[in-house]
Amino acid sequence: MRSSFRFASLFVSALLLLAALSVWNVRRQSSVRATELLKRTMRADNDLTYAATSTVTAMYGTGAVDSVARVVRAPRKLSITYLSGDRKGLNSGYNERWFWRKNQNAPMQAYAEVKLRPDEMAEHRFALMMQNYRAYWLGEDTINGRPSDIVEVRPTNPVDGARGPFKRLWIDRETGLSLRNDFFNYQKQPVMKTEISQIDLNPKIDNATFATPAAMFKVASKDGWTAEEMGNDVNGVALKSGIRLATPKYLPQGFHFDAVGVHHCADWGKAKPAALTRYIDGLNAVTIFAMPPQANIEKASGGTRGACDFGPGTMITVQKNGLQFVAVGDLPPVTLKRVVASMDARKN
Repeated sequence: MRSSFRFASLFVSALLLLAALSVWNVRRQSSVRATELLKRTMRADNDLTYAATSTVTAMYGTGAVDSVARVVRAPRKLSITYLSGDRKGLNSGYNERWFWRKNQNAPMQAYAEVKLRPDEMAEHRFALMMQNYRAYWLGEDTINGRPSDIVEVRPTNPVDGARGPFKRLWIDRETGLSLRNDFFNYQKQPVMKTEISQIDLNPKIDNATFATPAAMFKVASKDGWTAEEMGNDVNGVALKSGIRLATPKYLPQGFHFDAVGVHHCADWGKAKPAALTRYIDGLNAVTIFAMPPQANIEKASGGTRGACDFGPGTMITVQKNGLQFVAVGDLPPVTLKRVVASMDARKN
């Protein structure tokens, strides 16, 4: 009797083990398939030439704001013309390592210069994302009549107090383009949805489609630019901003150094720009701006807002070492404060 009971127990244990192995194998196959799809969409976004209508929905609590734009992409080039929404009439984009903005009937502004081209940046961040996030294939769907695969990217080790961020993509079966992207913040709340439609794989492109690097350099030499990324040149940042940056002693797991640079706000006049340092985990970024305390920063509900566009995400301000810090990232405020508290930045 005992031997029969023992045999039955072993049989049940074997069945449970087989079931667990089957679930593990299904999840593994899902992850492998999803990763290959992500690689394909990264190549498509970087290598294809196309035009499309882009609809962006930004969520604010229980509300949402839509904008529509016409997007033209080519290898290492992008042009966005906003047709509706708060940015209607604005044209922006990049060409090689230069980013520009141009309001309707206004001169072009050289917004930023970066060390890596967007395609190089995408490859670097993709590799890092695959270290800190896991991809899952969720099934099939149709977006605007185009068959697609749904892939979700989730953090493998979210920080304490966070359940994200993560994103969900609808990848076009024919082209590999990402037809739809849903973004969720660290609280697992939806914050943005982007979708492209009316895709034209043979768009008309002329000399006016993309501002040239030479034209942007000419504008920047005369009027300056909002942001200048300087790789790891901490000395160059200290010379331009008067602030010497140091690496924080604490960073959330998976975050690595990305770049330092300077950031200037239009209403600061002749004041020196803020020094900035950025750390990334492939999908998420923490950017810390250091500036004199008299810089024009206004507090508003939900974060720190002012004439400066410091980017989306949780925002905190901290006074330290005679400087004012603005930290931005899709992380809990307590985590951002811990990063800033561990950072040593001083007047040069």
